[in-house]
Amino acid sequence: YLSNNTRAYIKNASFTGNTAGNGGAIYLKGSYLEMDGATFNGNAATTKAGGIYAVQNELDDGTIITSTLVLNKIEAIGNSATDCGFAYLAYTDAEIYASHFDGNTVTNSSAVIYLATGANTQIYGSVFENNEAAKNGGVITSYATDATVLIQDCEFLNNTCHGYGGVLHVSGKTQLTMYDITAIGNSATHGGFMYETAAGTVVTVGGLTVSGNEAPNGPTIWGNTLNADMYLDK
Repeated sequence: YLSNNTRAYIKNASFTGNTAGNGGAIYLKGSYLEMDGATFNGNAATTKAGGIYAVQNELDDGTIITSTLVLNKIEAIGNSATDCGFAYLAYTDAEIYASHFDGNTVTNSSAVIYLATGANTQIYGSVFENNEAAKNGGVITSYATDATVLIQDCEFLNNTCHGYGGVLHVSGKTQLTMYDITAIGNSATHGGFMYETAAGTVVTVGGLTVSGNEAPNGPTIWGNTLNADMYLDK
């Protein structure tokens, strides 16, 4: 548990079989955490985030202290929760590099990462495979109001949800940009790769390779609202 402007650097650590209400392995509140080479295996949360729960710290005078999370070369395998199988991010600036997320599960939505209000997030060169959500967002659910999200040079392979968005469920006025993305073999009931909803949401995609994604409604992308924008450039 890290709070009150704590700064921590963790290298080559292993978090295995831990359980909590929120944040099965780590709870970050208004602090800075940088991790290099860590492994998260089989951690669980009864509520949110089997791996990392990162949120703001609100002081008595109403001041909000945001969190910062930097993950490099992380292995997150077989983590689980009711919501957000691996990470829940709110009022957090997050950067994820060269990481691997495999077999994380959730009984509601967002098998790997849930992006809430203020979750400015950048993900580079990472692989997400075999993750599963019982409801929405086989990998990422984003309700990141007042935040920007960038995903670049990433692969999404054989992820599944039994609702909306086999990889991405995008809503809440999220500003999402993706470049050089490969999505193969993902599935959902709506939007085998991505489901976009909510007015004010803007999705920009450049360099998207898709193959074998499946859904009865929109095997690749399903958009379901007025005043949500999407820009695609192969």
